[in-house]
Amino acid sequence: MLRPLLFAALLGLAAGDLCRRGSPPAADFKCIECDSAGTRCTECNYASYLAENGTCISCEAVMPHCLECSDADMCTLCASWYGLKAEGENVTCARCADKLCEDCREDWQECLKCWQMGSPPASLVNGKCVTCGDSNCASCADGGTACKECNSGYGLVGGRCLKCSNSECSKCDGDEKRCSECEYGLALVDGGCVKCAQKACTNCPKSPAECEWCTYEFYLAANKTCLPHPQGCSSTEPNGTCTSCSSGYGLSGGACKRCTAANCDACNDALDKCTSCTVRGIDLVLVNGTCVPCTAVHCLFCGEGPTVCGACVDGYYLTPNGTCIKATIEGCEQPAADGTCQSCQSQRGLVDGKCVQCKAELNCYHCDGNPAVCSRCDTSSKLENGACKLSTGSSYAADPGCASVSADGKCISCYSNSMPSTPSFTMIDGVCTPCADPLCANCDTPRNCTDCQRYTGFDELSGRCRMAASVQRPEDIP
Repeated sequence: MLRPLLFAALLGLAAGDLCRRGSPPAADFKCIECDSAGTRCTECNYASYLAENGTCISCEAVMPHCLECSDADMCTLCASWYGLKAEGENVTCARCADKLCEDCREDWQECLKCWQMGSPPASLVNGKCVTCGDSNCASCADGGTACKECNSGYGLVGGRCLKCSNSECSKCDGDEKRCSECEYGLALVDGGCVKCAQKACTNCPKSPAECEWCTYEFYLAANKTCLPHPQGCSSTEPNGTCTSCSSGYGLSGGACKRCTAANCDACNDALDKCTSCTVRGIDLVLVNGTCVPCTAVHCLFCGEGPTVCGACVDGYYLTPNGTCIKATIEGCEQPAADGTCQSCQSQRGLVDGKCVQCKAELNCYHCDGNPAVCSRCDTSSKLENGACKLSTGSSYAADPGCASVSADGKCISCYSNSMPSTPSFTMIDGVCTPCADPLCANCDTPRNCTDCQRYTGFDELSGRCRMAASVQRPEDIP
């Protein structure tokens, strides 16, 4: 989850603050580099242009559908379904002249790529998008005037897609009354579809007796028949050799044999030592190849030994030595063996042996002794007059792109975000700098993106991450 400071910056901070990379005057992280005085931005991200007053202005804010621009009147790259259109000295983005064109970036009147996910898909012919006119066509031939492959359940007959008369056909090319391919789990025989000969066979497209896939209880033998797994085997090679075993068995010499040690889920090839334990209503712990019961009291499951608890049942706290003690104080983070509390959870304080809630407006990490006075702050704040105030010297305050800080308050990692509309950062000279491409998920330098965000892909022509055409598809595209 984004910290409140980062979220506030995304919404826009007060203008007039000093210029920092990713900070005001480009509070929405459009500024990549600032001048030496720290008062003006000198370099903007790809989706913005540098205004005369040293701020970064979004291209799309002044020219709809513009992804990259040199100024408020000169777009250099448009979004999917739009292309550059010159009008006098201005260049803006216009919807591609061809309705089915998804990429006309260089000229709105000349298509580079047609919409392929429609029914039927469009083909590019001399800069225009044409379809073969058959709504049941899955793929049109080069030139776009004829269909070369039909949707499932249809066959290509005389250049048209006709519905197969047999509902078990997946294709009936050449004759709508005879299958050329069958649905999954059926075999093609004399233009018809028949069931596989073996019950355990789930698919036999070539012949009823020739299986290609078996149910999980069986394995596919070398002769294309389904045979039961050998005893204890969970996966088997075509020659009958086991490769993995069921619970309670160990792999030994290509066969699965029952473990001789008790309560084994799996065991070594000698079968006498467990490598993992079963769960039989009680928690078992692996100790030197033997599964022994967890004996820790009030324990949900054990950790590193039968007497060391890993997690306690409800109503009990886990102590550092692995024992469970009854929870008697609400909000206690570290109880003592005698039932008293040593330290409370965050935003609480230890007062008269109880953990009480700190006053919310103080932003305390702890308020031991008095809920109205902070006793400790987190690393992003400093203690002033009993309250925690965001420190202007902390990495969180000075660097909104910082994801984590060290104990001394220095930033050690930056945010990377996989979802569009949320910026990603890279560490440059100890400062989290926004990636120049706003659709970049990770970058090793501001202008070198190594991974694009979800719903986008790397576009070779522009060298940028580009939103998928399907995501931006206009409402009038089927």
